[in-house]
Amino acid sequence: MKNPNTPGGLTADTIARVSLEQALIDVEVANARVVDLTERLTESAIEIQRLRAEVERARSVTATVLTNLRFLRTPTSSLRRLARAVLPVRVRQKLIRYIR
Repeated sequence: MKNPNTPGGLTADTIARVSLEQALIDVEVANARVVDLTERLTESAIEIQRLRAEVERARSVTATVLTNLRFLRTPTSSLRRLARAVLPVRVRQKLIRYIR
């Protein structure tokens, strides 16, 4: 039975059914968004862990290189004597600039 007080004369049951269908569609869309955001967040967390490990490795390598370069600065270093004997002056000068 049509209700004259509703738009287009629709019944309250019809309006309730349409509203429920729309609410269910909205919930499905929201759930899909949550799933997508969760996947992206998980992927981002994994990428952050990978990048942090990479930064830590780079820091370790940098520390080792700096230690070795500082060792080259010591006057008694056999490595320094070897560098003087083997490396061209330009290369030694560049190394000295990096050490300081």
